[in-house]
Amino acid sequence: MKYIKYFSTFLKVKGTPHLNSDQLRRLLNIVAMETTIKNLEELQITGSKVYKMSENSKTSLKQLTKELPPEALMEEMMRLSQH
Repeated sequence: MKYIKYFSTFLKVKGTPHLNSDQLRRLLNIVAMETTIKNLEELQITGSKVYKMSENSKTSLKQLTKELPPEALMEEMMRLSQH
């Protein structure tokens, strides 16, 4: 939940970032993936389908974030929105 926590703090302190539609979609997908991962872990449901869903969500999150720290990710998204 490190990205959600950072995005939330960023919004409170600096307001809404100016992101183009691609980067806004990326941000929302990151929030969705982190939420899915958190919910699956909290439910503690076992089974191959749940495991696969969790692993797919983790893989998607890694692809979306490039495993950058939240601060660097936000900077990248804002920079990419300027072009």
